[in-house]
Formats: sequence, structure tokens, C-alpha cells
Amino acid sequence: MAPPDASNKDLPQSIHSKLPAASTNDNMPLNRTPPTVELNALPAMVYTYTINHADGSSDFPYVSEYCQTMFGFSADLLMAHPELLMNAVHKEDSERFTKSVVESMQNMTVWDFQFRMLHKDGNVIFVHGKSKPELIPESVGEEIITLTKWSGVLFDMTIQEKNNQARRAEMRL
Repeated sequence: MAPPDASNKDLPQSIHSKLPAASTNDNMPLNRTPPTVELNALPAMVYTYTINHADGSSDFPYVSEYCQTMFGFSADLLMAHPELLMNAVHKEDSERFTKSVVESMQNMTVWDFQFRMLHKDGNVIFVHGKSKPELIPESVGEEIITLTKWSGVLFDMTIQEKNNQARRAEMRL
């Protein structure tokens, strides 16, 4: 059986009849949720992170609300104080973490890194981060500066890591 085409004419009538009517407003289709609401519903921290090439400063212009669950900090707090998240990288992973970010920035390659962080309550969490960098020119007065901007996601892998550790321990017995 061939897949349905984009016109929906091949969809079963029971499904086709439940599809929303076409929107009369081309700018916002019916039944569409703003993207930030959808991002905040994901069980991961979605973010935008930038580094200013001129002075080395960095910030989080966007952080999804899941950061409260994942790290114990509100999105507003992390956007105002990005050092809170950077300082939460486990001290044993800090050097590897920094090296991975620098390599991603220098080579403009996807950042894909697994590491440990500390939740605000002090518990260690296992994190898998993945983001894509891009160079962004930005006007500051009469000067043009360059930013590297990563758009990415951090996943809490703690449960999976603890399960893996338990399996490895069982295998050694």
C-alpha cells in the first residue's frame, strides 16, 4: 500500500474527517501552540548558549523551563546568571567539558558530550548534551562582533546510567 500523499486524499475517511479545517490566517494555523510552550513540555532542557568572541563572555539567551526539574534553578535565574549552570559541571568533568566546547567552537562541529553535573540539592546527575554551533555577527554600536551560538538540548541520563552501573555490577558477580 502506497503512503498517503500530502493532499490527504489517501487517508482513511475516519482520520481525514478529524483533521482540522484549513486556517484562514496564513500566519498561524488553527490548533497551533506557540513553540516556547511546546519546548517547555519536553523532558529535557532546551537552550541557546552564546560566547562573545571579543571579550569571552557567555550567556543563555534562552533556557526552557525543564531546567527547574533537571538542575533546581529557574529558567529566569539561569538566563540572568549563566555561571550557575557552568559552575554545576562536576569538577572531575570540568576540563573535558571546557575542551569539548572549545573544540566545537573552533571547528564549528556539533557538540555531543556526556558528563556529570550537580543538581542544586548536591546530587550528581548524568547529562548528555548535544547542540549545533553557528557564527552570528552582531552590531554593538558601530562595532560588529562575532558570537558563537549553540542551539541545543541537555538530557538527564541519571536513571539510565544508574541502571547501566547496576548491570555492570551484576555482570562482575
